[in-house]
Amino acid sequence: MTNVPAQARAPVTADREQLLVELVDRAGAAIGGSSLRTGLLVLNGGLVHHGRPAEYAHLKALLAAFDIPILTGSGEHDDRESMRPAFLGEGYLPRTGFLNYAVEVCGLRILGLDTLDPGKDGGILCGERLSWIAATLAADPDRPCLMLMHHPPF
Repeated sequence: MTNVPAQARAPVTADREQLLVELVDRAGAAIGGSSLRTGLLVLNGGLVHHGRPAEYAHLKALLAAFDIPILTGSGEHDDRESMRPAFLGEGYLPRTGFLNYAVEVCGLRILGLDTLDPGKDGGILCGERLSWIAATLAADPDRPCLMLMHHPPF
């Protein structure tokens, strides 16, 4: 999922938040009634509306009901330093710098790329982020991976 802003107690986003809850409930019910297993929920940026710590805390509380790994990414409405504390305990986000990560979930290597360009609607993959991607892929060049990013890479 992407662009699912959760805003702490704000009527402006109550409809969006309810939509997110209903969407996840319906997906869970559909998967629960089938032979499919849910192994991962990815919220790939646009997590909140204003990038405030209270919004991330509120989102984290909404996500607490899920008993599966959850990966997050940053989008144009997000703020790295406000987002980091909310999800740092999950063990995949770095303590400093860009919010790039490499994890293995359900046997799949997943690279999360931080494309956030603060104050702008579009994203960016600067030299430092491109170097991180190159080094991470070079560490295990024959292993397939899934790359996640909020913004298009061009």
